Amino acid sequence: MAALPDYARQLAAYHRAYCVELREMLGALPLKDGDRVLDLACGDGAYACWLAERVGPSGSVVALDISSDWLYLARQSFVAHPDGLRIDLGQADVQRLPFPDNSFDAAWCAQSLYSLPSAAAALGEAVRVVRPGGVVALLENDTLHHLLLPWPVELELEVRLAELEAFRAQTSQPRKFYVGRRLSPLLREAGLEHIAEKAWASVHQPPLTDDERLFLSLYLVALRDRVAQHLRQAMLERLDRLVEPTSPNFLLDQPDVAIVCLDRLVWGVKPGVC
Repeated sequence: MAALPDYARQLAAYHRAYCVELREMLGALPLKDGDRVLDLACGDGAYACWLAERVGPSGSVVALDISSDWLYLARQSFVAHPDGLRIDLGQADVQRLPFPDNSFDAAWCAQSLYSLPSAAAALGEAVRVVRPGGVVALLENDTLHHLLLPWPVELELEVRLAELEAFRAQTSQPRKFYVGRRLSPLLREAGLEHIAEKAWASVHQPPLTDDERLFLSLYLVALRDRVAQHLRQAMLERLDRLVEPTSPNFLLDQPDVAIVCLDRLVWGVKPGVC
């Protein structure tokens, strides 16, 4: 089995910390009771559980991931959730889905496009298996703007430039980490129409919950580790003072800290009549 990625713990804390907002986003989708929904690259299964709530007792969800480790976590989520019995779990490559055409009322993919070899190929498969008149929906972030942090602007500019340099060193496709700004064009290129886009901004201030604090702390540490080799020493020292929990300047301990989280939800409709 392949090991879970480093961000797995951070993602789980994010789902817990932002569950109210994330459920609200799912509530905006044009789904109805009884729909059959496909959750692509389902990860730890959080969205599959919320989708099962959304489509009601007569609906169903199929959750897929290529990673057996993610599927193990998802299975634990389904066992603990009251709607888990209506979720089928499977291992598959989202670029080669094991379903016939027009099998689902909707397909969903959350915060996974950047990790796929080809977002276009995955969306093409999602469109294929959704019925005419059905929906393909994406929840994605733009790495540059997902979290708006109240730190010095000159530090932020250097950190974000260093982050881009880190992505360039990691992959030949660094722009995939900023896919959130291209969701509507991607859906249109996949052949969908009536594309709708919504954004949510949530502000988190003291007193932070344990899950908020855990997610934000892990985010700051991951960001620091990512940019360290690409940041000037003086700026790295400034960053360390803000992200180190034992520092008197630790960002999350400041009484007036306010962190804005931006999420983007986009969906489109497959042409034709069911």
